[in-house]
Amino acid sequence: LYQLPKGAWVINVGRGNQVNDNDLIEALDSGHLNGAVLDVFRKEPLPIEHPFWKHPKILITSHTASAIESAIGGKIIASNILKFSKGEYLEDIVDLNQGY
Repeated sequence: LYQLPKGAWVINVGRGNQVNDNDLIEALDSGHLNGAVLDVFRKEPLPIEHPFWKHPKILITSHTASAIESAIGGKIIASNILKFSKGEYLEDIVDLNQGY
């Protein structure tokens, strides 16, 4: 993660094991990374007590990256990143009652 440029964002819509949870939180908390958009996790669904849920620099999407045309999904994610950075309402937000 520290090989990424300072201020970068991590977007993970691949397999959950690609990102080490603790390393990501450390890179965000240190200020090296500006944020992360995560659609998949090491454990699915993401446990309710997991620190990702409350981290101010992490946006969790609803595990639907593969169920949408990539051009449309990319636009939604890009739009949500901008909205998230402005504190605005996000599209396709997480429903904790569903577990993701």
